[in-house]
Amino acid sequence: MKQHVESEYPWAEVEAIHHTVGIASTLDGNQGDHSVLPPIFEKADIVIDATASTGISRLLADRCKSTGKPMISLFGTLSLKGGVVAAYQPKSGCPTCREFAYAKGLIDKAPGSGKAQG
Repeated sequence: MKQHVESEYPWAEVEAIHHTVGIASTLDGNQGDHSVLPPIFEKADIVIDATASTGISRLLADRCKSTGKPMISLFGTLSLKGGVVAAYQPKSGCPTCREFAYAKGLIDKAPGSGKAQG
């Protein structure tokens, strides 16, 4: 991934980090997200979340709010008939806010979402 991004965007600086969010592993020597994520967020200009995991999206959004970083979140619907690309600013909105907006009918869910959560 690092090589691909650097070849497509030569002005971008990419640092590959081996870590699975939500899992502390002695194999890679880390103590978990609370020790690994802060230095990553410190260096980042923006966080891009393509995990399609509600829990991880919320974890990343919380970290973005506390560090003042914007976040882009993207995922496809289960039916693959649609998807979501959402931008969150540190002082407004988050994945949970998006779910409340769906429930209140303030925004439409993506095509293919059906009655399931977006």
